[in-house]
Amino acid sequence: MRMLQPRTNNDNRILDAAAGVIARDGAGSASLNAVAKAAGLSHTAMSQRFDSSGELLAAVWEHRVVSQYLEPLVACAHLVIDSDEPSDDSVAAAILPFLTSSTDVRVATELLSAFPSNQVLRPIVQKSFAHVSRFAGMSNRQRLVQHAFIMEILMGTAIVHRTMPTNSQLLVGRLVRMLVDARTAHPEEPLPSTDASHLNSYPFDTGSEKLDRVLASCLWHVAEVGFDGMSTRQIAKTAGVSEGYIFSVFKTKAEIFIRATALQEEMGLEANRVYAQGTGAAFDEYVSNAIFLRDWQKPELTRQRAIMLEQRRASWHNAQMMANSAAALDQLTATLADERDVASGAGKITLLLNFALPIGAAVMAEMYPDIANYSHTVITPGLNLEG
Repeated sequence: MRMLQPRTNNDNRILDAAAGVIARDGAGSASLNAVAKAAGLSHTAMSQRFDSSGELLAAVWEHRVVSQYLEPLVACAHLVIDSDEPSDDSVAAAILPFLTSSTDVRVATELLSAFPSNQVLRPIVQKSFAHVSRFAGMSNRQRLVQHAFIMEILMGTAIVHRTMPTNSQLLVGRLVRMLVDARTAHPEEPLPSTDASHLNSYPFDTGSEKLDRVLASCLWHVAEVGFDGMSTRQIAKTAGVSEGYIFSVFKTKAEIFIRATALQEEMGLEANRVYAQGTGAAFDEYVSNAIFLRDWQKPELTRQRAIMLEQRRASWHNAQMMANSAAALDQLTATLADERDVASGAGKITLLLNFALPIGAAVMAEMYPDIANYSHTVITPGLNLEG
């Protein structure tokens, strides 16, 4: 990347314009031409600073997100875990900025969801997180897990909150209790081995081998280059079919992605339920949650995490995918209605947090892969998502 530090007025104009485009239309819309237009610059002036949109996104991360989101996130974890008895009000004040719809939060959640499937952005995010978090220098394993958990739940909540708005006062109150509970460090207990194969992808079995290959190809490309970077031509080539066949079945690539992820979720739902029932019967709730996080953060699931994050991110900017996500959420809410109160404000927050923790854990696993070698039993009270 040629641009290491903002040095000219054009640099700041470009970064401001890029942040605006990303916050409004998503990372996939932040092409060099689109950002140049938003900044009032020529394509030549833009191309003199960046070779690609990937470099531009990396610059936005380094010069906007790190200072406006990542550093405050790490500082919030430090306040909660390392300060002497922080007041609930001070913790609430530290949490609230992460739950707004500001440009900074929208850009941060966009790039946190996009970087696992962006080969240019990914190493930049990992390097900056290592520098800011200073996890490598933490000899106290319990403290590292406590810090990681604070960041996981706040990142996940910020991402989910974009499409599941709830009563902010109730949400902050619940988060304050969770974070304060996480101050009490418990022994890092070894977790039992479990069969977590249900967390991986499932082979498609639609009855059509060609369609199965198309769906598998779609997910493979999403994990590699993201939804915006994927094309039907790439899907067809990898699947060994013609684009004509694809368009005889689907109208858009969004329809392919929706079909593929819906089938994966359908096949995984029952397996997840059986898995949860098994661990729930053998262990208490906190240990069961810690086992799930351990399994979900394993390195071999990086592609699944990238697909899940990209599914949520893409739905923010695609009406068809947003409608499908809303329908899936309504269905899940109806399914859970017999098990818990999801209609009340408190119930909606519980549902949000049940989505938020695995999403935040997925982001953490991509930023700091070594987290899979730590046990979340350290913060077992904080794993109480039921309130």
